[in-house]
Amino acid sequence: MHLIEVNNQDKPESMIEESTIPKDISELLNKFCHQKNTTPFIVLFSIFQLTLASIYQKENFFVGISDSGRDHPDTESMLGLFIHNPIFKVSGVSRISLNDMVKKVQEDYSDVIKYPMPSLSKIIKTLGGIGRRNGFNDFCQACFIMQPNYNDELFFGDAKMEKLNIVSNEVRLIYEMSCWQGKSNELTVMLNYDKTKSTSHEAKKLLATYVLNIQKLLVNPDSTTVWIK
Repeated sequence: MHLIEVNNQDKPESMIEESTIPKDISELLNKFCHQKNTTPFIVLFSIFQLTLASIYQKENFFVGISDSGRDHPDTESMLGLFIHNPIFKVSGVSRISLNDMVKKVQEDYSDVIKYPMPSLSKIIKTLGGIGRRNGFNDFCQACFIMQPNYNDELFFGDAKMEKLNIVSNEVRLIYEMSCWQGKSNELTVMLNYDKTKSTSHEAKKLLATYVLNIQKLLVNPDSTTVWIK
């Protein structure tokens, strides 16, 4: 189920590669989302899954997301970090269009959010002991994060908090792909990766292929592409 076979148990070392999506493609993304009644997160997460399938030529693997974990209304007034890490199983994407992939991911997202624990329990029963020690990290080697568009400076009462321009200083997995929506339809894509398990060349290839797929698929969302040969 893993994308990459690694035996390296060294302490993770974080490196970041960054790219900017052209403004016309960002506008095309917003237009596509409006037409399909979906969000940039769903579309960009869909393309990320297809990119991983294509590069690693894997039909079945796990990929995760991170969200705020603030499902209960009592958490809305609380400061602090609440993290929820749903796990998605990617399969059946060997030949598919962006339109069909978006529908698939919407359905998967609805199921994973609705039934997060049964899904994880089922995976643990299937794979055995792994997952009991490190949980999310034992299943996923890649994760996708969609960062919100907010002001560079945030205020909680009189306290000022500055916006961070990276997801984290330490990568938890091998790859964390994050997308940031800017103020003028700008879209920045960052790949935070563990350099003890991935080379700079491999990381740059993943990022460049992802950016290329975003442009290519948004221009031709009906085109059926062979992702796994």
